[in-house]
Amino acid sequence: MPPILTAVWQEQVGRTFFITEESCATVGIGVEGDCIFVRGDGELFFGEPIGEDRDEYDDDILLHEYGHFITHNFSFDTSPGGPHYLNDHTQDIRLSWSEGWATFFSSAIRRNPVNVDVGVTGISLFAFSIESNSLLFPPQEPGLLEGDAIYTTSEVAVASVLWDIFDGPTATEPFDRLSLGFGPIWDVLNGWNSSPPPQSTMEHFWESFLQFRPDLITTLGAITDERKMEFFPDACEVSDACNPSLINKADDNSFARATPAIIGQSRRHTLFPADDVDVMSFEAEPGKSYAIETLRLKNGADTYLEIFYDNGGQSAPLSDSAGKPFVNDNPPETKTGEGCAQLRDDGQGNLKSNCPNNETALASKITLSSFVPPDGCSVPCMLYAKVRRSPFAPPSTGRFGSYQFLISETAAP
Repeated sequence: MPPILTAVWQEQVGRTFFITEESCATVGIGVEGDCIFVRGDGELFFGEPIGEDRDEYDDDILLHEYGHFITHNFSFDTSPGGPHYLNDHTQDIRLSWSEGWATFFSSAIRRNPVNVDVGVTGISLFAFSIESNSLLFPPQEPGLLEGDAIYTTSEVAVASVLWDIFDGPTATEPFDRLSLGFGPIWDVLNGWNSSPPPQSTMEHFWESFLQFRPDLITTLGAITDERKMEFFPDACEVSDACNPSLINKADDNSFARATPAIIGQSRRHTLFPADDVDVMSFEAEPGKSYAIETLRLKNGADTYLEIFYDNGGQSAPLSDSAGKPFVNDNPPETKTGEGCAQLRDDGQGNLKSNCPNNETALASKITLSSFVPPDGCSVPCMLYAKVRRSPFAPPSTGRFGSYQFLISETAAP
């Protein structure tokens, strides 16, 4: 029996949303199957006197919610749900995928990249395009949304990438050389129904798509690069650019191949591919103080930082005077209250992180005050900073992402 979907319009409903059969049954409205509740309150749009808003005739919005119904029943969706906004590029990576897919689905069915919310009088209250990644109405400065439609943690960026795979090339998008239609995209999502990935994210779509079409890695990469999704190793992984002494360098994943860090100068690294490790080296002088940190995290990165030292040609963990190793998952200031690495239950069994995928919340920092070289380390002492994805990363984060690495000399306490 095909799954049942019931659309429910009520005057007291203040927004349009999809919920599953289990959740719909608890509402007690006496309908079967999954539900789409349709906005019917007619309140002023965002409180502005530009028109009353109801959604019963908004095909764009209703098809978006139908897209959620499709993935729930015929694919795989691990989104925790909750509030989401078009200009937010720090979303839970599962949420950005789910909402981006639903927006793309609406556009693909209508064959129109523009999504419009129409008021009860027929005037447009709100419109944006996943082709140009721009807010079209209300009138704003050109490119207002485009600056936020970036990263795997943006629903608009996800929708934009899917649309560029789907539609034909245009003169304004020289990077988009794909015109594959809906079939290849749906092949991936429908395949998740029987063989789901650990989570439904843009990262997992990228991997699954290239399993179907490995020949398109370059053309797909041009599209994801445009939206600043970093599905590529950094320069320190693939060349000797970060360490000229290593000819034909393969990676910086080991102490022997560590990238020399220049104190006071930051360098960007990607945590790609999965399980990538970055090792950076620097010489620490006795009595000086240093701050070692990851900065400006993007694309759902969550870093874990460890410090080692050269012990007669062998690496060993660096510890403080109490014997505690120098390791850090998140900055000390984010470990108050519930803490970044901890999750909370939203009351419906969905676990959510308290830390957004912004540039700082899941970064790492270690301070070495008045450094004392450990026994076995010559002076100046060669130290190694090892960065990897946190083993305690909440599910709202990605498996990849990027960060800036910086070592600074600081004033002694």
